[in-house]
Amino acid sequence: MKWVARCMKAHHKKWIAVFFERNATWIERIKQIEGSRWSGTEKAWLVTDTPGNRDRFKLKRGGVVG
Repeated sequence: MKWVARCMKAHHKKWIAVFFERNATWIERIKQIEGSRWSGTEKAWLVTDTPGNRDRFKLKRGGVVG
C-alpha cells in the first residue's frame, strides 16, 4: 500500500497531511502518533509538523510551509 505525505498549514498550525487508502492497521498505527487526527476536509490524517515526524514521513526538514 502506498502513502503520500505533504506539509500544510491549517487552523494557524503547521501539519503533515498523510494520505493513504483506508486500512485498519495503518489507521491504528497513525493514531499512535501523539496529536494525530483525521481531517474530513483534507481527507487525510494530520500529524504535527515536527522534525521527528518529518523524518518519519521522509519529508525534508525546515523550509517554509504555505
